Amino acid sequence: MFARLKELGLGEYERKAYAGLLQHGTMKGGELSKITGVPHGKIYTALHNLAKKQFVTIVDIKPQLFSAVDPKIALAAAIQQEIKDLEQLKKDVLKDARTMRAPTQEQTIEQVKVFPGRKARDAINLHFFNDAQKEVRFMFTYEERVHKLERAIYAAVKRGLKVRIIATLMTKDGERLMRKDVRNGVDVRYYRVEEMRLNIMDKKESRLEVVNPRNRRDRVLIYYQNGDISKHFANYFDSLWKKAKKISSI
Repeated sequence: MFARLKELGLGEYERKAYAGLLQHGTMKGGELSKITGVPHGKIYTALHNLAKKQFVTIVDIKPQLFSAVDPKIALAAAIQQEIKDLEQLKKDVLKDARTMRAPTQEQTIEQVKVFPGRKARDAINLHFFNDAQKEVRFMFTYEERVHKLERAIYAAVKRGLKVRIIATLMTKDGERLMRKDVRNGVDVRYYRVEEMRLNIMDKKESRLEVVNPRNRRDRVLIYYQNGDISKHFANYFDSLWKKAKKISSI
């Protein structure tokens, strides 16, 4: 978990402070500094940054007390903030693009769509594998998979598509399915990712799925027809891919 917090934008001192509060409970900044090894002159800056990012709550008495927010709540808030930041990036990029284009040039408005549930997810997954030109990056739990999707994945590999799948959950049945994919030409690696699924087609379209930790069947799907956001997601996927464990065919 400590390493994953870095991917959410937490600095070294922030990660140490949050981990210390999770392990030892509510305490003063000076106490936390001694336990974690974060310099006394840096601990309060780290804690107040964590409070802004909704990883820590502050009891505003003298001296102040600091408590860790439940990881599920903190991670959900961090993901929502990343979505907001990406939405703002989309607006800024489109605004800049409009100022760079000639007035007579036809403009294309790239779309962001939000869907509840699984129906849209299955349709978008099939679209990615059926219509991709070069590569699909895919995150998947391997808990269940419809036959249509499996056929689409193998057909994409046969026509020369590069397919990389990060398995986010490891079970015996799932591992058997992973090895089957590897035998059929899919590159599969394992890396545990909580409550988020991310798929990218050709760095042009992407799908972000956020799972409710209290009810795994409750989820929100955000579909981006936006190259800039999709490239950002692809870079994040690639950073996880480097850390993931390679799955063999045997």
